[in-house]
Amino acid sequence: MAEHSIGKTIAELRKTKGWTQVELAEHLNVSDKAISKWESEAGYPEFTMLPKLANIFDVSLDYLMTGKKAEPKIIAMSKAELCAKTDDISLLNDIN
Repeated sequence: MAEHSIGKTIAELRKTKGWTQVELAEHLNVSDKAISKWESEAGYPEFTMLPKLANIFDVSLDYLMTGKKAEPKIIAMSKAELCAKTDDISLLNDIN
């Protein structure tokens, strides 16, 4: 199994936004050379930069670090529970 690359993930996310390395650098207040180093894996972002990257790209830290997307959580509940959770009394009419 291939090892995950933070640099390649940053590059893919940046390109998805349609940004150049210069534009991403401006958003993060770093040099475009730093972005280039990260993407080519000649260096890595500082630990404190990771939450900023995740926020800018609207991804989780886990995705940024591992490349794995979170599985959606499926929560099953009864209509009575849904009624209580949403505070919607009209749902009571549907309950037998």
